[in-house]
Amino acid sequence: SYPAIRALRQHYPNAKITWVTRPYAHALAERCPDVDKAISYDYSKNGKHVFPLGYGRLLKQLRRERYDMAFILHPTMRTNLLAWLSGIPYRVGYNGSMRFLLTHTTIDMRSQGSQHESKNALSVVKAFGIDPPQGTSNIYLSESDNVAAIDKLKEIGVGYDKFIVLHADASCASKRWPW
Repeated sequence: SYPAIRALRQHYPNAKITWVTRPYAHALAERCPDVDKAISYDYSKNGKHVFPLGYGRLLKQLRRERYDMAFILHPTMRTNLLAWLSGIPYRVGYNGSMRFLLTHTTIDMRSQGSQHESKNALSVVKAFGIDPPQGTSNIYLSESDNVAAIDKLKEIGVGYDKFIVLHADASCASKRWPW
């Protein structure tokens, strides 16, 4: 999602960008310099946004913020409906489930695994006429994250100045790098 967020910031430099994300990615969203606010959307069994009351609480928060656009990069029936019920005028996402709730769509090629998830996310912002970002996208870690990683590497006997980590596979085809 980082490249799509970066593209939005470059296209709308003065916009207030809020990133609604799952709890496990919330800290990364908060650290992204292109994001002004991160909202943790927890609809797990005991989460604060579980349907119906918790969903209503998040809906009320989004309506109060009066957002102009929603770019739905990881769609579900629930997220498309949330954007629509929030009264957001422009809703951009994939042409899959509940696409009639969106104002702009792009072809959903994620299940084909023909391109990486970052390019799929960029196709969503491109559906609204926004070009890919200039430069590179990064993952922003805190100093404590870096220290913890270095400590872990020392603990397992790996020098942290010269190593390469590869994770070439994923459970979802669109998150795999093409071979």
